[in-house]
Amino acid sequence: MRDECRQALEKYAGECESIAEIGCGDLGASTSGRLFLELNPKQLYIVDFHKPDTDEYFAFLARERGIEYTFQQCDALDADIPVVDLLHLDDKHTGSHVHDELALYSGRVRKYIMIHDVDHLDVQKGVVRFLEKAPDWDIAEITGGINPYTVLRRVSGKAVERKRWRKSPQAQKR
Repeated sequence: MRDECRQALEKYAGECESIAEIGCGDLGASTSGRLFLELNPKQLYIVDFHKPDTDEYFAFLARERGIEYTFQQCDALDADIPVVDLLHLDDKHTGSHVHDELALYSGRVRKYIMIHDVDHLDVQKGVVRFLEKAPDWDIAEITGGINPYTVLRRVSGKAVERKRWRKSPQAQKR
């Protein structure tokens, strides 16, 4: 992971007690996942379409650190994410998908949304489309370098628990 990305993760996730990550890839190789463990949040929720081979080991490491860890194997738009301090998006890199994730989950985020790989013009358009209709959010930072982040911060309103309006698969809580 590039220094800019790691610094942004440390800066924003370091302020948070609960983190949700959508699109983790292989948890053992995921720099964001490993860094989240190092930062020792109270709760860590991971969502991905594929369950990584390293999930059991990752769950063990989380338990050893006293972190409440939950993995949901489902499509990003079908996840049941509780209210969290930070949402980390690194899933499908299309503008429409990122926009849909932001519209669906932004109401459940207290502080920050970090969107990875915003060097794709289509992803940038999805973020802008969301921000045009989301007065509770603005841009906190855009990192430089390869695979940059756009970090959104909540400027007003508050996150709320909602009843699910979609059918969601059962989370595997550890």
